[in-house]
Amino acid sequence: MGAHAQSVPDTDQVQPLFSVEGVESRILAQTPPAPITGDSHWLVLERITISAETTLPERTTTGPEILVVEAGSVSLEDSFGFATPAEEDESLTLNAGSTYVLANDGFVDATVLRLSLVPQPSNGSEATPGRDDTSATPTAVTGEVELLLDRELDSLPEGDVYVYLATASFQPGASSGTQDHSGPLAVYVESGTLSIQSPSGITGKLGEGQSVVLPAAMPLISSNETETEADLLVAGVAEANAAPLAEVIPEPTSTSTPTQTTEPTSTTIPSPTTTPSPTQMPTHTPTSTPTPEPTHTPTPEPTHTSTPEPTQTVPPTPTPAPGSALFEADLSQGLEQFDAGPVWNMVGGMLVSNGSADAVVYAPFNPGDLADYAVEVEIQFIDPRPNSRDDVGFGIIARNNGVGGIDAYYWNNRTSNVAGSRVEAGLRIRSGDDKIAGQEFLLDGEWHKYRLELEGNQIRLYVDGGLVLFAQDNRYLDPGVAGLWVSEGAQINVRSFRIVTLGGEITGPNAEVASDITSSQSDQGISSTGSVDVFSLLPDVDVVGDGLFLIDARYRSLDELVQNYPSPSDTKARFQSWGWRANAICNFAPVPAGAWVEGLLNGVYVSIHQFDGPDHAALALDWSLDGQAVGTPLYEISVPSYGDYARGLYGTLDYGDEVTLLVQKGDYLIRVSAASVGANPTAKAEKILESILVKI
Repeated sequence: MGAHAQSVPDTDQVQPLFSVEGVESRILAQTPPAPITGDSHWLVLERITISAETTLPERTTTGPEILVVEAGSVSLEDSFGFATPAEEDESLTLNAGSTYVLANDGFVDATVLRLSLVPQPSNGSEATPGRDDTSATPTAVTGEVELLLDRELDSLPEGDVYVYLATASFQPGASSGTQDHSGPLAVYVESGTLSIQSPSGITGKLGEGQSVVLPAAMPLISSNETETEADLLVAGVAEANAAPLAEVIPEPTSTSTPTQTTEPTSTTIPSPTTTPSPTQMPTHTPTSTPTPEPTHTPTPEPTHTSTPEPTQTVPPTPTPAPGSALFEADLSQGLEQFDAGPVWNMVGGMLVSNGSADAVVYAPFNPGDLADYAVEVEIQFIDPRPNSRDDVGFGIIARNNGVGGIDAYYWNNRTSNVAGSRVEAGLRIRSGDDKIAGQEFLLDGEWHKYRLELEGNQIRLYVDGGLVLFAQDNRYLDPGVAGLWVSEGAQINVRSFRIVTLGGEITGPNAEVASDITSSQSDQGISSTGSVDVFSLLPDVDVVGDGLFLIDARYRSLDELVQNYPSPSDTKARFQSWGWRANAICNFAPVPAGAWVEGLLNGVYVSIHQFDGPDHAALALDWSLDGQAVGTPLYEISVPSYGDYARGLYGTLDYGDEVTLLVQKGDYLIRVSAASVGANPTAKAEKILESILVKI
């Protein structure tokens, strides 16, 4: 079975997680090193209370698992009849595929922490509300389960890894310093408040019952800035030969005379894996040229006089109206107002790049304290220079602080093109060095209006008024400058550049850009002919309500979505024969995960498909309903006559009562699933559905 018992050694032998003053910590348990396969995994941490003289149902692990006894004692028996006891402060580790029964044979209740690394499931129908994996945290029918952590991990280290669980107590004023970690790491606050700093300098506060997952590339910088102790559970995955955490010792600072600021390391622009990686995108540190003041009316300073007089009341600075311009380039004034280099020129009232080198240009706009704004640029892409390199591109920069920022860009790789064919370009959104969203897009030589919109941690990219990409990322949330960049070999013309407040009408010179997408792009999940893009039909968080957060919103390719059906190959063949064109999904859940409130929604999942005709969309509805019901307690219910054709499912699952409404209207197939504990979620699901139908 692969179960291993571990006793916690004496205090002076305990391996600490942190070796810093003011932090008491110890590693409770870790699994033996082993390779972990698969592309997607969830880290699930539960606290299970087992009543006296109680045996829990049999369980089979789908990944490595750790059990730590917090109170009382338990016994574990595997499928071969072998049993092992575990007392308070002792732990058990299990390999993937282990089948076991956990029992409390004593006369007092026992409490166990269970940490599981759960792979993404590949069967079932579409995703369940609030979470794709429904098998990772089954409810113990004779015990009480408290879900502490249920988070998806971006990626795991290659080779052998181990899973670990630790505790830590931060005294008031204590700091972890900067701690590197070779794999993803999760922090759950049991009591108190912990401050965690991101690489961008933003500090977030985690209170009791809140958690965060940090990828391997993001160091842990944490502290207790309160007057009470902060108690944590820390779980993660680490390389076999690496400690869970490694403190970064800063090098001594040189006292030599300051030198000119070095330009930051260039940022690599990712490309599809089928093509060679493009060369690095240029970054730029703005020069010391004085930055013009913001265009909004400054608050006057009080007048100082020799005779004390009552201070004149200063009216508040007016808030700009939604969609109003904060900065608008007057290109007739030439390059003087831009921080531009030799690659840029003025031709016929346009800002143009000649493609001779990588280059950036920043707008003379000081955002002050404003971090939420939109950059609107009208750009025409000119065919690359004949003898230039094969990978060329351009992009829009925002919130740049001299080290990194957010960048929406187009990238064109010509290595596989034949003479006379139109090339494809990659349209993605980047934060720092990481691609956080991507989509294939047809780039032509026409004028297009690109709008990069930043609102908190939400990033949107519009092309000619149509939403093309949406992503959420918690880096680069502070104010920063905006501008453009081009690579060597890329030539662009720019006839307008504006920075505007959020809101207002979003328009462009080519309102039908969403329909100018090739069939190859349909494979990526964007509609090729529909008048309404599927992504634009998704509901927003205000419609969903009940305190849920948007945790995922994206297009899906056909190859990806069919994996959620019982027969992926059959589903793909049917969808192709029915003229499938596009799919977009969104997922809403409470934060932190598992923070369910009785009577409120605890998860909402929406999926919208487009087919080449109403009849085919109706066939896909029947196929989807049958697939979702397979192997579940869901049963069909009668539903109102929504759209052209409607069916529904209802049932009770581990996470509560779930309703699914499937509606065909025209070419579109809409699925709305909602779940709730202690209440029927149907009325709220219908409200969400109605908000979608009115857009079609």
